[in-house]
Amino acid sequence: MKPRETKGPPTMHSYDAQLFTDRTAARAALGPDAFGALEHVEDLWPRFRPFADQRFLDEFRAAVAALESATETTARHRAFRGMQQRYWEMYLACGLLDRGLRVVPFVERPSSGPDILVELESTRLWIECIVPEPGESADAVTEPAEGTVSTVPDEGIGLRLLGAIRTKRDRFTAYVNEGLVLPTDAQVIAINGICVPSAHTDNAPPRIARVLYGMGYPAVDYNRNTGEWSDSYMTARRDLTRASGAPVQAHLFATNDAPELSGVIYSWLDPWNRVCDDGRDLIYVANAGATHRLPVGWLTRACHYEPKIQGRHGD
Repeated sequence: MKPRETKGPPTMHSYDAQLFTDRTAARAALGPDAFGALEHVEDLWPRFRPFADQRFLDEFRAAVAALESATETTARHRAFRGMQQRYWEMYLACGLLDRGLRVVPFVERPSSGPDILVELESTRLWIECIVPEPGESADAVTEPAEGTVSTVPDEGIGLRLLGAIRTKRDRFTAYVNEGLVLPTDAQVIAINGICVPSAHTDNAPPRIARVLYGMGYPAVDYNRNTGEWSDSYMTARRDLTRASGAPVQAHLFATNDAPELSGVIYSWLDPWNRVCDDGRDLIYVANAGATHRLPVGWLTRACHYEPKIQGRHGD
């Protein structure tokens, strides 16, 4: 196991600079005042900059500039996804601070590793953030044609979420092998689904909980002899199916196959679409088979989904 390293002092560029050097161009990219997107990200930045890595400003600015200059739909979508990846990291870190959690500043962290480090009372919690893309293969999720009625591609969206989890599990494995994440540390994957078309359409329990616990859709039974309806229940769906016909496990948290993961945080927000600024749109799905179970309600003002426990904690 490699020795742990700490980062050197922050540079002026990454720590003290304003978020935008050209606010007029940023306004053109992020839209009119009615949306409040520019002001929103500018409000987040002073709070987040002690936790930002040295690439954050360059990457965020470059993505916003690309969003402003893009003329083709494909280029705009690519620029938006680049910006959203960094925005999601910034928003989530500020949301954790709002909940009274101690996010470890950049200068106190190892020289590399997952996006966010939180110190809880009894453990260290690492969080890896990801914004999955629509995909490019036969399993890609596409935008519905404008002005048409279409079925929500629930299975395709679920495959994109599971792909994001697989990617970040592999990344966590690499960090453990490098000695950056210790076996005693908790691991959480934070997924923002806004870049997957139609992912903002959801049911209860949410899709992220269903693809982690092997659940299908709500159902009821009707007895034709008595005319009575049963109580509602969730159908089982242990696998999703790729376009090729290959099954993909969709019950990871219902088994002991991922004990290293404490849970998954999920949201669909972006700078233009925010339910409210206190983070109540965050969802946390706990892993029943986790080695390091986080306390129930540790993420206050969020919807928690756990085995046989469903509801909101910490209000």
